[in-house]
Amino acid sequence: MPSNHWIITNRRVRRRKVDDGFVERVDRDDTHAYPVFRVARYHPARPSDSLGEDDDVVQRVSFVKDDFITDYSGIREDGDPEQYKGTRQAFLQIYQQMIDSPRGQGDVLFFIHGYQTGWLDAVRHLQKLHNLYVSNDESTIGQIVLFSWPS
Repeated sequence: MPSNHWIITNRRVRRRKVDDGFVERVDRDDTHAYPVFRVARYHPARPSDSLGEDDDVVQRVSFVKDDFITDYSGIREDGDPEQYKGTRQAFLQIYQQMIDSPRGQGDVLFFIHGYQTGWLDAVRHLQKLHNLYVSNDESTIGQIVLFSWPS
């Protein structure tokens, strides 16, 4: 089962025009916390790959569209997570992967980084945790959720 990790952040996310579309990226220079939480998928590199350049790190994060709902009723356990937005999509995907994982391999690691940790360092830490826990056949962890905050 492919690894699917999640990032929840209250950092500023900006849309940037790229070619003939848009991409959303965290504003690494903004140090303010915002009252809106955004959800992103993290697509990990293979443990043998290194994340050298900042662009390598940034391109592995893709923000999920969100309608900023407060009502979670109506979510079907067997539904397609892609039909939902934001946290509904993330939480359903996490739940389904936990249920579908082989016994003893469905745990989720929640990681909240420490004070004065920049965006890129937080995402690099996520990759290290993936290599240490998810890529390790002996580990019970199958997913990681990173909470990143401007500190």
